[in-house]
Amino acid sequence: MPLANIQNAPNQNTQAVFDFSHQQDHADIIDAIFARTGVNLPIRAIFPNIGLNASWKQLHQDMHSVMNMMLDIPGQNLQGDIDAAWYNQNYQEHLNAHQVLGI
Repeated sequence: MPLANIQNAPNQNTQAVFDFSHQQDHADIIDAIFARTGVNLPIRAIFPNIGLNASWKQLHQDMHSVMNMMLDIPGQNLQGDIDAAWYNQNYQEHLNAHQVLGI
């Protein structure tokens, strides 16, 4: 269950699981949006994670922006520092998408 694996900020031992689960959860949300609306959203390559640089942050933000717009979910800018607040906001947006989509 990818969502459960992104609930908490990862540590060195759980980073790979977090990164894979994060990508997979985006794919699950995109699939559910397609099933619900017929709109096929693009998945951005955020895994494997080769660095949380500006390019990665933009790809990730693009997915969140479209997801939030499609589901009428409020979102925040996730392009800042990747800290505890970032992980919390990222998870909350994923959780909100799951709740709206019933997945």
